[in-house]
Amino acid sequence: MRFHTEPKGRAYEQIIDYAIRHSPRFVLSDNNVTPGNSDRRSSYTDALKALEPFLEETLVVGGSQDLEEVMHYSQLYRSNAFYSRGTYYFYKCCEESGDLLKRTAACLSDWNFPHLPEDLCFLKEGGGDLLCSIAHESMYGLNVSEEEAVALMNEITGLFLELQSHKKLDCLLEDAIKHQTDKLYISGHSLKELPDRIRELTELRELEIFERDLFRLPEGLFELSKLESLQILTSLTASIHLFFVP
Repeated sequence: MRFHTEPKGRAYEQIIDYAIRHSPRFVLSDNNVTPGNSDRRSSYTDALKALEPFLEETLVVGGSQDLEEVMHYSQLYRSNAFYSRGTYYFYKCCEESGDLLKRTAACLSDWNFPHLPEDLCFLKEGGGDLLCSIAHESMYGLNVSEEEAVALMNEITGLFLELQSHKKLDCLLEDAIKHQTDKLYISGHSLKELPDRIRELTELRELEIFERDLFRLPEGLFELSKLESLQILTSLTASIHLFFVP
């Protein structure tokens, strides 16, 4: 189940606590294997050193058969974490290692080169991803049922997952407002005008709309002081891209 937007701050801490409780171990990777690469920040090596007491396994994927080897480990662990050659670090999930993850980063996208090891992923017992992130692609997912997702969203403010119920615009907007998302994509709702409730998304920074018959935008849209990017695609006009400069 994908995230509409990644959890940050307190929501990030709570999803880390959840993953630590429900996963035996997590993975971080170093995919920047260019010989002589010295771009890593001190925070990168500091994080690896701090996590050393919880290191269970190190896996190096590379060589002349890179693609075949990557595919082998991706299938072996049934995980999206293994998509490139590089070094993969497996750590034990426990309260102490979870505390380190929370102190070191404020969101999943922080786990990215050159500041930190990449792509924090939690593995399920027996294989598969519980929580998966590919930070440089802004791709984040949580392997739970719809019912579990709803329960987690009720528990964690700022956790905004893509639910089946979000096919109804009212439900999508209700959850977007509740979790004060900073990014929203609206499509497939047969809209002719955008609901005025959009004004309640006060943390919104990016809004993308793809609605064939949309012809009216509410004045409240332009009250969103944090909005930086607005992209609108309809059948009536070419795509419109607006970038707001403070």
